[in-house]
Amino acid sequence: LVDETFTTISISVNYPPLDPLQYPQSTYIIAKNEQFSISPSSIIDQYSTITITNGELPTGLTINSNNGVISGIPTSYTSNSHVTITMTNPIGDFSSFTITFTVLTRPTSFNYPQSTYSLLIGDDINAIPSCNGDEIVYSIINGILPSQIQFSNVNGAITGSNLPYIPTTTITIKASNAIDFITTNITISVNY
Repeated sequence: LVDETFTTISISVNYPPLDPLQYPQSTYIIAKNEQFSISPSSIIDQYSTITITNGELPTGLTINSNNGVISGIPTSYTSNSHVTITMTNPIGDFSSFTITFTVLTRPTSFNYPQSTYSLLIGDDINAIPSCNGDEIVYSIINGILPSQIQFSNVNGAITGSNLPYIPTTTITIKASNAIDFITTNITISVNY
């Protein structure tokens, strides 16, 4: 007879503790149709997987599940889109980080129907610009319009009716959003 002795061996696999998942910023305002990339600022270990657990990335962006890099070319206007990203290891430990994305078209092609308005006393002015871009606001950054002419910060319209004599006035107008700005000059005079 052979004596048999049995023993039980327990093997456990310990994973390193997760660093809190972090990115350099929690809010990103980025340009539409332009390359974008961000990487986590925390250490991502080789055992963890990174996924989107709430919300959606802007169209055109993807996330690498191994290293958490978010990259791509955003192709659609997006306003304050909240995305929660979660890093999980094989034993269920997890850490999450929420990023807010806004995607805007950079302002371009800012023009009024005319760059010079030579009017006569009693004339009206109704000059509305065209500008390509998202969430554009308008402002006068150089020069002063006479009180008889109004300026809209919402659509850039320059308006006035039954105008009196106004000496030649040149103003610089800025069309801007959170990405960039563009300017143009307008000259207005009202004569006899």
